[in-house]
Amino acid sequence: MGRAKHKLSAKEVEKLKTPGWHGDGGGLWLRIFNDGSKRWIFTWERNKRRREMGLGALADVTLAKARQKAEAAIAFLAEGVDPLDARREEEEAEAIRAAEEAAAQVTVPLFGAFAEAYIGNHEEGWKNAKHRQQWRNTITTHARAILMKPVDEITTDDVVDILRPIWRSTPETAGRLRGRIENILDAAKAAKHIASPWENPARWRGNLIHLLPRRKKKSQVRHHPAMPFERLPAFVERLRARPALAARALEITILCATRTNETLRATWSELDLEERVWTVPAERMKMGVEHRIPLSDHAFKIFERLIGEAVRAVAIFAQA
Repeated sequence: MGRAKHKLSAKEVEKLKTPGWHGDGGGLWLRIFNDGSKRWIFTWERNKRRREMGLGALADVTLAKARQKAEAAIAFLAEGVDPLDARREEEEAEAIRAAEEAAAQVTVPLFGAFAEAYIGNHEEGWKNAKHRQQWRNTITTHARAILMKPVDEITTDDVVDILRPIWRSTPETAGRLRGRIENILDAAKAAKHIASPWENPARWRGNLIHLLPRRKKKSQVRHHPAMPFERLPAFVERLRARPALAARALEITILCATRTNETLRATWSELDLEERVWTVPAERMKMGVEHRIPLSDHAFKIFERLIGEAVRAVAIFAQA
């Protein structure tokens, strides 16, 4: 860095045609490429390795400006800062400033951002994690075309274009998607992001009902036939003869009139054998309400036997 500086003049820089490196001193070079283009490059050595940083094309950066950039790079080196790292940080900071300025100029939120905020505000009330994920998935997967569109600019045509490809192939998903878009846009209107007069473009009645074909009604749900009452005693007798744990689970389900999921996920802490009550907590109930089940004599004996078997198994495992 101790070499003489400012070896070149502005006239020389304009006249130089020979391809190669032409030094101005202090690590500043004008590089002329074979195609005749000229670029300013600052070079330095760090950890015995040569490093380079482009300062711009001659057409955009004058000799005086290139020298200013080179001096700034030399100042960073004097402070132990790599000029490339310094420039990268400056570019990142500038990008953040530009994004913040752009966001400040947008007074109406984009649909994607508002949808995420809407889901975030409501998902605590959705007890089912799968339901929360489905909300996000349907929006991000099928409503991509409007994610970057302001909520007050979304039209009925936009919604139809989104729904039409899946309207017949996956009608259940399409119906849920339409309803979710409608809810999000209603919330945007309530938040005063959409001015009146306005009609929700995702509304079904009086709107999309006239633009999308009627879907075929689902075929009637066919439930499994119930076992005739007369056959139940023989069935239960065969069930009790089976030693498998699954047989005991089915027997408990029958005796306590619980759902399969409630039985399979039961824990010992839910049982009060003194009071002979099984309490299914609200978070495991479909309606979200705690359910207390008085245990019949046989249901009590099944649970009592299962607990005894579990205790013995733990004792054997501990001795092994």
